[in-house]
Amino acid sequence: MSTNQRPNILFIMSDDHAVHAMGGVQLSGSRLIQKKTFFFDLDGCLYFGNKPAKNAKQLLEQLRTDGKNIGFITNNSREVADEIADKLMNMGIKAYPEEIITATEYVGKYVLDQYGPVKVKVAGSMKLQKVLEDIGHTILVIDDKERAHTIIIGRDIQFNYLKLQRIVEDVLEGAGIISANPDMFHLGIGGKLVPETGSLVASIEAILDREIEYVGKPAPHLYLGAMRMYACDPEDSVMVGDNLKTDITGGNKAGMTTVWIQGEQVYDERAGSNCKPDYSVRDISELLLLYQDTRRLIAEN
Repeated sequence: MSTNQRPNILFIMSDDHAVHAMGGVQLSGSRLIQKKTFFFDLDGCLYFGNKPAKNAKQLLEQLRTDGKNIGFITNNSREVADEIADKLMNMGIKAYPEEIITATEYVGKYVLDQYGPVKVKVAGSMKLQKVLEDIGHTILVIDDKERAHTIIIGRDIQFNYLKLQRIVEDVLEGAGIISANPDMFHLGIGGKLVPETGSLVASIEAILDREIEYVGKPAPHLYLGAMRMYACDPEDSVMVGDNLKTDITGGNKAGMTTVWIQGEQVYDERAGSNCKPDYSVRDISELLLLYQDTRRLIAEN
């Protein structure tokens, strides 16, 4: 092996697996390759900003060729499935809107299922507001004197002090409040930290001195909806993502097999058992190598 050639290394994190590296792929990958449905996170996993992860296209093409179901579960609270599918297609990654479950679209459905069509105030994108309106809710502007039934928080890049003040006042007057997701940030191009919905919600929680409910990962709603979409069981499903606290914790709680795209992150044993992935790989390229190597070894045997 040349000094600049990277070895194919896989770390198995779960207690029921041995740790394998540099030659144990025939043992470590066999469980993974038997799964029928693979779900992927997006930001920080399959792409970074507008740049696809290396070998993301090749991995998904390999899985589709082998007859695997492909789905995407994202806490994105600014875009809808059509937009995300177009974005992936423009990167050369085949994806269809019906394969994508977003927090943007699910939060309105969740509120509708819980309370019916209600008056809502929204801190978030125009797309989030349109989705909520299309599903039957009535939109009030944040500074409307009329109190909304529910306030919905998404990734609002125009979030400011006055919005914060008005949201808190409405909640104290009896409005409900729900967040699209709890993410504090996602990774952008070059590993840049991009503030997310959870960082905005944290300011509201600090004032109210209580936690705010959310519908995105790691809550079960998106995972269960995704598995219903493919009529698949948790035992046949894989969740691939870069965030231990959302992708991996939620996947574990849903009973899925989990794959952590580690990047430059370091696993902390103090994170707790719910955060422990079944598999950990450095990046999508390493996951592709694991899958292909295991596939080849099984075929040879």
